Amino acid sequence: MKKIVFFAGPLCFLMLGSFTASAQNRVTEATEGGVLARGSETMPVQKNMDLQPGDVLKTGEKCQVDISMQNMAGCRILSGSECAVITSSPESMELKVMTGNVILNLKKLPKGSTFKVETPTAIAAVRGTQFWGRVDNQQSEDPVTTFAVRQGSVVVQTKKDGQIFALEKGQAIDIPLSSAAPFIRPALDEEMNAMEQADSIPTGA
Repeated sequence: MKKIVFFAGPLCFLMLGSFTASAQNRVTEATEGGVLARGSETMPVQKNMDLQPGDVLKTGEKCQVDISMQNMAGCRILSGSECAVITSSPESMELKVMTGNVILNLKKLPKGSTFKVETPTAIAAVRGTQFWGRVDNQQSEDPVTTFAVRQGSVVVQTKKDGQIFALEKGQAIDIPLSSAAPFIRPALDEEMNAMEQADSIPTGA
């Protein structure tokens, strides 16, 4: 009797741990029209759907999707956007925005944990912060990345030449693929207003 209890206890613990770990990265809200691509499969995006590295989320014209990573990062993928989960461990979380707009709400990350956002022209590294990222592909030969910060700070590195920019609250930057030199500017009113919704983006699943 005692042996059965002894072995069953750890087994239950491991099963619970596995379930909890799988629930750390998932869709927290979704309106109709979103699609998740996983390998060769595509499926409608639904609330509480688990996410895996490599998943690509695409939102339609009137769709938006909220995702949570490791109970520390919340991301709202706005309409007409495409975003991929690159890594999703507690130590390394990374999203890739191919086109469209995302708004992020991050808790302050513990030591040893990183969160990055990659775009066609830049990589942003962040800790506890609220910010907005956009990839404008209207000119496919010269995509432009925009980052704007509502709270905290964001360190941005350009892919073209490795320049590093540190953005603080109320600042923004536009980074084209072309030779045009990026520079830090005040965030526009419309950018600051758009980022107000960051407070409503859940960081936990």
